[in-house]
Amino acid sequence: MNSWQFFWKFQAFAILFWLAEFFYQYLALIPGNFAGSLVRGFALAGSTLIGFALASSVIFRWVPHTAQYWRLRRYLGVSGFVFVFLHALVVYYFYFAFDFAEIYSTLNPL
Repeated sequence: MNSWQFFWKFQAFAILFWLAEFFYQYLALIPGNFAGSLVRGFALAGSTLIGFALASSVIFRWVPHTAQYWRLRRYLGVSGFVFVFLHALVVYYFYFAFDFAEIYSTLNPL
């Protein structure tokens, strides 16, 4: 299989993974809360994919013959980064209305 075919299959997997995270949030954990589900779905999908990318590095190190799958690690990391970036963008939109001064109006995290 060439790398472009694998790339598009992986992108389909990543989007389906994000949809699963989103619908789990929307239907089970915070029912009916679209904004919260979108924020959490992007965050959890992104952090999980980045975690898998980091874990694959360990596997590549301990089992050297698996290093030939380095593209998978890259796709996991990049997809995770994109979802985390979308998480930040959605948070700015829904919670702060792109008012960046509002983010740091207080230093109280609660």
